[in-house]
Amino acid sequence: LMGVRMSILDQSQAQHVAKLINVDNTSTTCSLLTSGPCLMLALERDNGVCCFSTLLTSLPWDKLELEDCLQYFIYPKSEQQVEHLISCLFDFLAPQCIHRIVLQD
Repeated sequence: LMGVRMSILDQSQAQHVAKLINVDNTSTTCSLLTSGPCLMLALERDNGVCCFSTLLTSLPWDKLELEDCLQYFIYPKSEQQVEHLISCLFDFLAPQCIHRIVLQD
């Protein structure tokens, strides 16, 4: 575990995140991201990006009674998307950070 943060994203922040990870349905993703607090995790593992969806589907979600949670997982599908999200959401982990999600008054 490299970093954790919980944030409530506004519409422009959610659109920025959706753009970074090239989601199929931007409006659905933005609606999900703005519907309440988002728990964002920065995890590190060898082959983590290419194996993440396989790892998720291999877990016994039905036995854990968490099967419905899978529909709310949004995650990057490439190394480039990971780098963009890390610099955007976890600026303290990326020394060349360009974007930041900040609190709005």
